[in-house]
Amino acid sequence: MRTLQQVDEALAAQPLTAEQLSKERQALQQLMVSQEPATYSVVIGYPAFEAEIRNFYPPSAFQQTYVSQGAQDCGETPSRRF
Repeated sequence: MRTLQQVDEALAAQPLTAEQLSKERQALQQLMVSQEPATYSVVIGYPAFEAEIRNFYPPSAFQQTYVSQGAQDCGETPSRRF
């Protein structure tokens, strides 16, 4: 499993094309409407710890909670992770 820093470095070395970015956004949109359990990666830099949480709440459950508490869409985010 790679660290977030390694992922960031790899992404910076290979910028996404508009087509790839569009696919990334579509994949994110699909995740946000899915009700299927999800797998999350946990990385703690010190002490070095990496793990996976399987069959946890889907991202849509978190989004619904945030929206119900007043969160609003920030629009386009220029980050590769979001």
